[in-house]
Amino acid sequence: MLADASSISGCGRSLTAVRWAGDLVDWKKLKTYASWQPIRDLPWPVQDIGDGIFQAGPTAFVVTVPNEQDFSLSNRGPIVTLAIWAESVGAARRAFSGNVDADSVVPGSVPPDDMLLSSGHSTYSAILADACELEPRSALLETASYNSKGRFIHAQIIAQGFEFMFRDPRLPPQMRPYVIRFSADIAARYQTDAPATRRPTSR
Repeated sequence: MLADASSISGCGRSLTAVRWAGDLVDWKKLKTYASWQPIRDLPWPVQDIGDGIFQAGPTAFVVTVPNEQDFSLSNRGPIVTLAIWAESVGAARRAFSGNVDADSVVPGSVPPDDMLLSSGHSTYSAILADACELEPRSALLETASYNSKGRFIHAQIIAQGFEFMFRDPRLPPQMRPYVIRFSADIAARYQTDAPATRRPTSR
């Protein structure tokens, strides 16, 4: 188990207080659940942090929806559609709720290799170079998101089922993402692609 969970009561309902036992997430396994699997099937305790986001470890999160892939209401509980690495709870809320003021910066955070396109390539310049080396049908996209008040949330690189999010709109080459999301459903479309030949890039 990744965390100890104990029941507490509050506001007339039972809540779960989770104490994370280190960053021991099996990222490869977590990513397999990001394909319309019910959150109840996850082998780790989770904490509901609101807006359909559940925390599964210190930097591990999943995003859920109440419906199945055919848009019918799920009778299996919340359904996982995305696996997330985020440097903090506040970072996850910034990325997925658009709440810029909730953000919490953790200096020196480095994403796990299983949430990168290439092992160790965790900076903006390295991720972009890797993405550009992928097959043309990977539909590489660079874009930016703003909240309903027009405030900048993040810039994004989208490729191969991954979305890498960066806080600084100036995009300095050595900047690392603060959140990475992964969809197994989208990534599966590229499983038959030939491996790309990658040139060395800075880390």
